[in-house]
Amino acid sequence: MKKVLLLLMFPVLYFGQNTQVNTQVNTSTEVNVVNERDLVLSEKSTKVFKEFPNDMSMYTDILIVDAVLKQSVITSMVDGVPKRENFYKSSKYTPYQIQNILSSTVFNIQNPHQMNKKSFKVNPKYLQDVKKEAYLYLYIRQTKGMGDDTNTSFMLRDYNRKLIYRATGVNVTLDEILEPLFNF
Repeated sequence: MKKVLLLLMFPVLYFGQNTQVNTQVNTSTEVNVVNERDLVLSEKSTKVFKEFPNDMSMYTDILIVDAVLKQSVITSMVDGVPKRENFYKSSKYTPYQIQNILSSTVFNIQNPHQMNKKSFKVNPKYLQDVKKEAYLYLYIRQTKGMGDDTNTSFMLRDYNRKLIYRATGVNVTLDEILEPLFNF
């Protein structure tokens, strides 16, 4: 019985497969590969919140009170390429970087580490307690922004801690953010 059934089904299976199907499939796949080592940066921008006053002649010195800067350190090697990690910190060398940049301005730059090393170790912001009308107090901070951006905030205050100048920048160098101090 099984043999008869099998013989009867053979012509159906054999002749039933004459249909031809033509299918055309258009597929396109766009792949954006982001390399981990590629930087994802926003455009450079600077925003000034408070402009300098017209008369800056009464100020003679700039005291570096607070300085936190981005420092890049090689942590490991990946496929022969150094992997860098960014740290945002203040060290005893940070005021020297700012002092070197501002050395060509008309102001005398007071580095807290140079003035009194012992006071600097106890309180790195000890210069904010030194009061004199001719002094400006500089505060500068770099922080991590979105992606690989670096946000920089820059403020100058007078001896009463009144805000004289304030600006922020995204992906700008220290030279660019401190540039207004060169115009006096």
